[in-house]
Amino acid sequence: MRILKTVVMMLCLTIAAFSQSQMSSGDIKGTLSEQTIAVIPAATVTVTNIDTGVARTVISDSSGQFRFFVLPPASYELKIEASGFATYT
Repeated sequence: MRILKTVVMMLCLTIAAFSQSQMSSGDIKGTLSEQTIAVIPAATVTVTNIDTGVARTVISDSSGQFRFFVLPPASYELKIEASGFATYT
């Protein structure tokens, strides 16, 4: 009985690990800068899944960089808002 429990547990862990390795996703990353090549820190960057309307928001870092991790495959709308600049969509 103890061997069977061990085999069942190992099988469950293997199935869980396999299903996670088959996940499809992608990242969106970028660097915000203006025409003079100066970076734009602390900008609000939002991606919205066009099909579901689900949105995620991040703030660009001091180097103007932003990144969205583990986004499901879909079409996204990108919106950027920063103080002193017009909103970009």
